[in-house]
Order: sequence, then C-alpha cells, then structure tokens
Amino acid sequence: GSNFLEINDTITKRLTERSNGLYMFHGLPGTGKTTYIKYLANIIDRDFIYVPTNMLEYFTTDPTSISILLRRPNSVLILEDAEKAILKRENTDASNSSVSSLLNLSDGIMSDIVRTAIILTYNCSKQDIDKALKRKGRLQMDYEFRLLTKEEATKLAKKLKYPKKIIEDEITGDISLADIYNLQTKVDFYEKKEKEKRIIGFGS
Repeated sequence: GSNFLEINDTITKRLTERSNGLYMFHGLPGTGKTTYIKYLANIIDRDFIYVPTNMLEYFTTDPTSISILLRRPNSVLILEDAEKAILKRENTDASNSSVSSLLNLSDGIMSDIVRTAIILTYNCSKQDIDKALKRKGRLQMDYEFRLLTKEEATKLAKKLKYPKKIIEDEITGDISLADIYNLQTKVDFYEKKEKEKRIIGFGS
C-alpha cells in the first residue's frame, strides 16, 4: 500500500533488533506475501524455519523439534495459510491448542528460552482471530498486501535501485509486490547487456 516502504522499514528494524513477536500478513493471492517473506529471509541475519501449520502443536511439544529451536536460537518461524492456527478458541469444537502454541512461541516462556519470532499469512476475517494473538507487545505487525499503484510501485522500484528504463517499461499501472520483486531477473539481464555494450565500446 501507500505506506509500504515505512511498513517495510518497521518490520526489518524489529526483526533485526528484537528476538520474538508475531508478524501477520494477509491479502489476496498473488499480492506478494510469500515473495516478501523470501525477501526478508534474504536480508535478515537470522535462520528462517518453515513450519507446516498442521505441525505447529507437534513442533512445540515434540522434544526433537524443540531441540531444533534450542540449537537455532533467534530463529524466525514461517507459517503460511495459518487460518486454523489463529481462530478464536471459542469458535472451534475443541480448545485450539495451535493458538496456545503460537502464544507461547511468540511471547511466552518458550519464547524467552528459544527467542523466536513468527511470521504467518492468513486469509480469514480479522474478527475471527483469537484476541490474545493481537495483544499489544505480542503482535508486531498485521499488514494487508494489495496491488500497488503505479506511483507506489515506481517509488519502491527506485528504492530497489532498478534502472530507469526497466521502471518505465514494466510499471505501467497497478502491480503486485510479487511482480515488483520478480522484476529483478529482468534488471539483472538488462544490466548484463549494458555491461557487455560498455566492454565492447558501444555503451554511452
């Protein structure tokens, strides 16, 4: 959205400076949630561990899984499509132990021991999320991904130092965050061609 650059600065700063906390991303498919998580994994100096949502409870109770976290303190856990793990406990047939696991990992005793942050994506209504997960201090960010306007996308592309020609040719209207980051392949190809031109003397 229009404030994405500021949001990105906040997320990267918090993931760099503090060990725990919960970061929740939602939005339509293709708007860049997964792409952005991959971007964070590349720039943040922490181990990123993907955990299937249906294994969350097991991951926090199984001794072998816990030992992984103990051997890799300060990790970031990734849970995609985590709706079932964040629903209000009163909305489920049984007490949602996945919520309890998230609470403990993001801001509980286990969090103090293994120092983990959690990034998850979801597509359910915000009203259906367990209130305890949204407590101030635990929830570091709840951000909705949507298509960027041409102006927003251009601003981001400039910050990523994309060449002017790529920006003008590729960003012609609303575009997803995923598409912006995926332009890197074209940027690399363009810069390689420009370098080859300079080497053989045809570049300006």
